[in-house]
Amino acid sequence: TTDTYGVISVKSGEEAEYLTECMEEVIDSGTGGSMRSSSYNAAGKTGSAQYDSSDNIHSWFVGFAPADDPKIAVCVLVEDAGTASSEAVPIAGEILDAYLDN
Repeated sequence: TTDTYGVISVKSGEEAEYLTECMEEVIDSGTGGSMRSSSYNAAGKTGSAQYDSSDNIHSWFVGFAPADDPKIAVCVLVEDAGTASSEAVPIAGEILDAYLDN
């Protein structure tokens, strides 16, 4: 469900599970694919944010891992970097790898 501002409010375990599945799909076969790992499953969301009237774009990624039993959450914002899949996702992947592969 969403409130007046479009903010999602998770009401049940089923809804949280569905959102996690959607976020896993971003990593498995979507824009976050470059951070796929053989040692853990991650869940995340990529994005880009145009910040003025030109083509200037910030790149961002937010996610957590392991998807089925989260140990770490990360949010990466790279200013003036273009698409999230080219900049923020690899940085987030390095952070998750460093934390989970130790």
